[in-house]
Amino acid sequence: MLWEDILCVLLDHPEGIKARDIADILGLDKKTVNSCLYSNQDIFEIDDAYKWFAREEFDDDDEDYDDPVLQKLNNVEEAEYFSLDEFNSLANWGVCLSPGDVTTKYYHITRSHNIIECDSKSEVAMWEYLENNDLIISGGGQKLRIPYETAFRSDVSYYPDMVVLTKLNHIAIIEVKAATAMDNHSNMEKYAGLEEYCREHGYEFMMIDPDHGFMTYDELRDLRVNPKILELFEEHDDDSYFHFDKDDVAEWYEEFGDGQSKKEFELMVHSCVIYYYWFNKFKNGFEVTNRPV
Repeated sequence: MLWEDILCVLLDHPEGIKARDIADILGLDKKTVNSCLYSNQDIFEIDDAYKWFAREEFDDDDEDYDDPVLQKLNNVEEAEYFSLDEFNSLANWGVCLSPGDVTTKYYHITRSHNIIECDSKSEVAMWEYLENNDLIISGGGQKLRIPYETAFRSDVSYYPDMVVLTKLNHIAIIEVKAATAMDNHSNMEKYAGLEEYCREHGYEFMMIDPDHGFMTYDELRDLRVNPKILELFEEHDDDSYFHFDKDDVAEWYEEFGDGQSKKEFELMVHSCVIYYYWFNKFKNGFEVTNRPV
């Protein structure tokens, strides 16, 4: 991409360099270089002497997110840089003329004037967190197609909740789900597809619950678990068929959940479902089998 070539030149000339000199280095005409510079001013900036510079976030190859939530994004080290134009070309983000055009109960109007139709208050809360803390340049939702596989089909797809261009000019795809719904088998299959898609395209990604301390899918999977719960999963993982539901979980809690709240105990069970990749039919509950049915 031309802007990446220009960025490399600018990083090699921290004192600034004029467009005609960039063109000479790259063997291009000045008009082509100027067009790229002026259309990507989220990456490049110009001073009064008509010298161009890489914006501050690009002058350190080792820069990381200083926000505790964005630090939880996956694939940060391998993520590529994208301009605002490249981000906007990903999809028609469906800018509405007015909030009256929105068909859902919840929505968020971004600073770039995209009106995002949301499925929950949690999604709205995530948008507000990112924008109120000045963490993104632009964003859109539910317009980018992500392919994934289920236990029975390989030709399905879904549209993620949030696609954003972060302040580091990385594209991040974010799924907002309650921690207790992350182990629903459909959500786990979508997450696996999301990971594959993002690693292939140089994007960052995560599944996150803004209502539970911004817990992510990965944090839930790696949660420290009551050994008795682990024993149950280990014992039955190789069974030809094993099933449990919310009543079983309630019995387990009464039997060996001392010292833990019921919510903490249930999160541990959700964690094991993810870790062992069992199949939970319910969202925010339990109807689990160790084999797809």
